Order: sequence, then structure tokens, then C-alpha cells
Amino acid sequence: MNWIDKVVNGYANRRNKTLSTGLTSQEIESIIRNRHYANSALLKYISGSGPSFQSNCYNYCPPLQSLINKKANTFLRGELIPVNKDLQPIKSTAFLKDSKILDRPNQFQNRNQFLRSIDTFLNVYGICYIYKIIPEGFKDATGFVVIPNTAITPMYKSNVNVFDNQTDIIDSYNINLYGVMITIRGDDLKLIETIVDTTINTDKPFQPKSRIDSLEYPIKNIVASLESRNQIIVRRGAEIAISPKNGDTTAIMKVMTPQEKKDLQDEYAQYGTLTSQNHALIGRVPMDIQNISRPIQALGLFEGENADHRALANAYGVPIPILGIPDTTGKYSTYLEAKKEFVEDTIIPESQIIADGLNRLFNAQEYSFYFDYSNMECMQRSQKDRADSLKVMVESLASAVENKFITQQEAINLIKDYL
Repeated sequence: MNWIDKVVNGYANRRNKTLSTGLTSQEIESIIRNRHYANSALLKYISGSGPSFQSNCYNYCPPLQSLINKKANTFLRGELIPVNKDLQPIKSTAFLKDSKILDRPNQFQNRNQFLRSIDTFLNVYGICYIYKIIPEGFKDATGFVVIPNTAITPMYKSNVNVFDNQTDIIDSYNINLYGVMITIRGDDLKLIETIVDTTINTDKPFQPKSRIDSLEYPIKNIVASLESRNQIIVRRGAEIAISPKNGDTTAIMKVMTPQEKKDLQDEYAQYGTLTSQNHALIGRVPMDIQNISRPIQALGLFEGENADHRALANAYGVPIPILGIPDTTGKYSTYLEAKKEFVEDTIIPESQIIADGLNRLFNAQEYSFYFDYSNMECMQRSQKDRADSLKVMVESLASAVENKFITQQEAINLIKDYL
């Protein structure tokens, strides 16, 4: 029994005490929680917390990455227009001027790439940091750069009276990007604009929180399942074993040297399901045949991945049919119905968060940015349904006025309320 096994066995009886190994109970809990990840080539990267952890979740979990990309693709379908305080479209020369900057916010990105970075970083990290390029002698920004969350570290003040509603909780930003290290503090803090996701941080109020933080287990399950299926396909080994009926194989194994065992493992690696691999493991005296493998379906990996994929989708407000995985709820009768809910309940509210951020970036006064999705097919159908409903309502109210059940003014008021 190795020392880790001893720690695990002794931990049940001495949970809150420091053991003879010198480890605290918290350290032991970490060992127990992460012990089985040591066998994985990928899961060891999905650990810890903060931007590095969130980045690795995004990089190593294809379903999470495709889900966030699906949101970004739909978000970019919206047409960016200027509106007034009543959200009515208007014409604005200031908007046209700011739009030209947004078309090329920096030398590396165009408008779509810039907006996509903002949306992706919001979904991965829960916050997006944008640096405002303000030339010397100017007061307005002439460009913007999205700072990768792994390259910027906010330093929070230790003492802040949040009740005065005037003091910021940020003391400074440390940025390390492409070999350049800078610290931003004091009046220069206004150069950094943040756009924050709606997720509430209950542990550290007023600080950002990523949705990924609460999805650690589904993400690890998916990554482990994909890795397992890959290893089964690539290094599955023999499907059957043909070996002697009699013989003291236990004694043979005991006297094998480490090199002999390694040679046996190397030989076993030649077997599997790929074209160039062998499928039957043959002993020196072939007599008995025994199945030594099982199909992937028996492991339940596909069903487990789908269940975890649904957990990710629910956290990000994406209806299941849009992702092409089996929908067990039966909530949606058509794909367009799911798409319409996705746009109305997820994309439009979250696009307004980014629009508000753009308003702050440009210090918009004469207008407000707004993402219009009425051009999408699913929303146009919604507009048609609304028009049909309005027609029925008008006809009903006209009949009620004609029969003197209500007055004309009451009918007008009802129409206004409906609109």
C-alpha cells in the first residue's frame, strides 16, 4: 500500500486532524478529488481556477467551444443600428462616425472579429477587458483592443467603502501581452472599459464570474469521455486471447523482469481495431479462446456526453435542438420554434449587454447602439404571427365598439396596451 492509499484510508477517521504525513485535511481532500485525473492526458490541464482554468475548459472541451461559437455566430447576425431612448431607429451622424472606427477598431481586427472577441470572452470568462486607444491631446478614443483575460490581472483594493457609491474596487491592472508588461492605475484606469456577463458572483460581490466555474464536472466528464473513446479506438488492444488451457501463468508473471513486462506491453500495443493492427492475441500453445474486450456502447459514453452537453446548453441558454443532440424534453415541436426562443430569450438580452458596453466605449450621447434581429427568418415569422394576432384583435374590438360593448376610446387604449 503506497502512502496515498494510507492517507485515503486514514482520512475517514481523522478528517479534521493533521495526519502523520504532514498533510492538512484540505490538502488530503485535494488529493482525493484529483487522484484519478493523474491517469488522464488532458484532465490535468482542467484544474485550478481563474482565466487559465476557463481557457483550458474552452480549448479541451469541443462541445463547449462549439456551443459558444454557435452563440457568437447568431449574435453577429444582428444589424447594429442607432436608436433613441424609446428604442426607435433614428438617423445619426455621430453613429456613422463611430461606426467607421468600429469597422477597423485596431490593425488586427475588423468589426465582426472585434465583436466576436467580446462575445466569446464574455461567455468564457464572464468579463471582457477593452483598452481604449486615445492619442495624446485627444479626449475620444480612436480605436480599441480586446485584452485577453489570461494577459490581464485586476488588482482589487483591500479596503473599499462600497456604500459611498463612488469608490471603485479596482486598484490597478497588470498587463503582460506579447512581451510588454505595463501597470495601469490612477487616472489611466479610464483607459480600460469592462463588459460584464449577467452571472452573479456570490462569493466575491461586484467581481466578475464565469459560467464555466459551475460547469467543471460536466466539462471534465465530456473531456474524459472523448479521451476514453480515442484511446479505445487507437489503443484498444486485442479483442480475443488464444492461450494455453493449463500452466502456472501466475508463477511466470512473478519471475518476469521489468524489461520483459515492457516488451509484453509493447507487443500488446500492436493489437487493436485499426487497419494496421492485429485483432487476436495468440499464445504459444493456442487452445482456449476468450473475449477480452467490450464495445464502446457498453461504457455508456455517448449517453453520458449528451447529458453533460445538455447541462452546458442549459447554462448558456441554448435550446437542445439547435445543437443537434437528442432532446428528451419534447418541449419544441420545430427547429424554428427553438431558434426563435434562443434569439428572444438569450441572444437579444445578451446583445444588449454588449450594446451598452459600446455606448460607454464611444461615450454615445445622441444615440444608443442596438442589435436588430428582425431580419432573421425565425423572427420574421414571429412578426407575421404578431401581425395576424393584431388583425384578429382589431376586428374583435371593432365589433365590440359597433355593438356598444365598449367605447371607441377604450378600444384605442386596448390597442395601445397590446402594441
